[in-house]
Amino acid sequence: LGRFLYELMDASKLFQLSGQISSDIPRIFQAGELVRHAQYSYRAVVVDWDTECQASQDWLKSHPGQDLKAEPWYKLLVDDDQRITYVPQSNLVPESTHHETTPLKHPLVQYFFETCPERGYIRNGRLWPH
Repeated sequence: LGRFLYELMDASKLFQLSGQISSDIPRIFQAGELVRHAQYSYRAVVVDWDTECQASQDWLKSHPGQDLKAEPWYKLLVDDDQRITYVPQSNLVPESTHHETTPLKHPLVQYFFETCPERGYIRNGRLWPH
């Protein structure tokens, strides 16, 4: 777990706040909610969110063509993978199999969440590293 936390803190440098600007688009996903990427179909859990894209210039340069319209962006732990993704709300859909009994497999799930069979993933008090 220590190695993943180190990598998370290193990755978090990509999402440093550049001034909080409020989006007029309401946030529709909550921390702990399972979602699916609309284009790539991977399943993930929401860890944190920003009112609009807060990625660094380096991240933006490495993701050409990314639509940066003012909308909520979500930090996700990808199921059955070690990736952490940063995705605009317009690219996410609710996980239709939320009642699915297969637990999400990511090394940081236990760091950020308490799991409850009846309610899914409950976000604990650990903050996203900045």
